[in-house]
Amino acid sequence: MPGEKFPAKRWFGALVGAVAVLSLSVVPVSAAEWPLKIVAPLTDDLPPGRGMPFFEGVWEQTSARMGGGDMTITDKAIEFRQATPPSYEPYKVLHTARNYVLIALKRFFPSGNHWTSFLVLTVRNPQDDNGYRNLVTYMCTEPSMESAEPFDWPAAKLLEAFKKSRCLAKVDEKNQALSLGDFWSSARYQWAGPEK
Repeated sequence: MPGEKFPAKRWFGALVGAVAVLSLSVVPVSAAEWPLKIVAPLTDDLPPGRGMPFFEGVWEQTSARMGGGDMTITDKAIEFRQATPPSYEPYKVLHTARNYVLIALKRFFPSGNHWTSFLVLTVRNPQDDNGYRNLVTYMCTEPSMESAEPFDWPAAKLLEAFKKSRCLAKVDEKNQALSLGDFWSSARYQWAGPEK
């Protein structure tokens, strides 16, 4: 009615409702849920029970040359022998899914800087060790982990950091067949055989 005062309870209720609506509107609509789901045709299933050991060996880079070029994956590190200087980057396995492995990678740069990054390894055409197969890697770095220290955290803490990072928050579930989304870089490789 005209001239009626707006009670304090109604003001408070209106304010709470407005805050709730605003908070819903800023949630990233592209955020993926954990565990990360990578869909075909991007990747095929890994051989059962193989996990990270399936990726051990030499991989020739087939995408535009970046980083160290060809890489060798061992049970402890990823080596880029063609890099200047050659790079030895240790890793920790954080999660093994049916069609990818998520690792934390301690990256070294010629400047002397060290970063801890997240790396997803997926495979196309998985076959026996003598067969033809392709590897696609996806790398993302959370700004708060642009140092060497986070790599020393236990794997469980690193996984929790991934779940809260921009890396997972910016995965677009509709486009995972093409890319993991903002902040992720990718490279492609072809199997060259066991470590030389």
